[in-house]
Amino acid sequence: MQFDDELVKGGIALPDMSSINSKKDFNFKRLIRVRENFVPEMENGINDFKGN
Repeated sequence: MQFDDELVKGGIALPDMSSINSKKDFNFKRLIRVRENFVPEMENGINDFKGN
C-alpha cells in the first residue's frame, strides 16, 4: 500500500445572522407565585364531584 500526501482545505461555516444574547440573571420570581395551599380548588372539586 502506498499513501500519497493530500492537502485538505477547510473552513468554518457560520450563520448568516447575528446571535441574540439574553440577560443571564433573569428574575423569574415575578413570573411564579408560590401558594400556601390549594384549599379553594379542592373545595370546588368536591362540590363538582357531589354535583353542587
